[in-house]
Amino acid sequence: MENKITVLYHLQHLSQLVFEVTDGCNLNCKYCAYSSMYEDYDKRESKKLPFGVAKTAIDYIMNTRDSSPDVNYPLTVGFYGGEPLLNFSLISKVIDYIENKYSDKKVNFGMTTNAVLLDRYMDFIAANNFHLTLSLDGDEKGQSYRVDHTGKNSFKRVFRNINLLKTRYPGYFETNVMFNSVMHNMNSAESTHDFIKGNFGKTPLLSPLNPVGIKKRR
Repeated sequence: MENKITVLYHLQHLSQLVFEVTDGCNLNCKYCAYSSMYEDYDKRESKKLPFGVAKTAIDYIMNTRDSSPDVNYPLTVGFYGGEPLLNFSLISKVIDYIENKYSDKKVNFGMTTNAVLLDRYMDFIAANNFHLTLSLDGDEKGQSYRVDHTGKNSFKRVFRNINLLKTRYPGYFETNVMFNSVMHNMNSAESTHDFIKGNFGKTPLLSPLNPVGIKKRR
């Protein structure tokens, strides 16, 4: 009984609900935690989260939060992948649904993206005031492992798209955009920080490469 009460309390006070909207990705990063670089990697099958599943989760969390009178802070609904913008239709349906059914609630939106499709959807993202995390490992050399499915470095397209967002929505970019960079043998903390700070005025979050479960060389 005590465990049930604890679970209910945490659900009532949930501050962030994150959907893996797809396991598909338009990049094939060599160090990806879901790649064959790891012993127990989970094969990506380009599955997409059905809207009905997301709707059920949203309704449950909203109703559960309503059952606790001391919950007066916003819920953040996050979209993750894979690359979430590959399932943009779901993202737009979720936001539509929340804004129509829960218009009296304070809900924020967040997303982590590799920025390859950012040029297509930045108007929507800025209009809905997303807290946006952009994955960029620094300059072109630093981005060497973030390649597409033909093996081409994604740097030029990603860099162009991020600059476009910064130019088109400078106020939004200043307040809502952050960077995450993975550290590896093609970049460094200093070079990555200097590149992103110098070009975008942001201090990136530096994430170490996950060393757990890497396949041993034979």
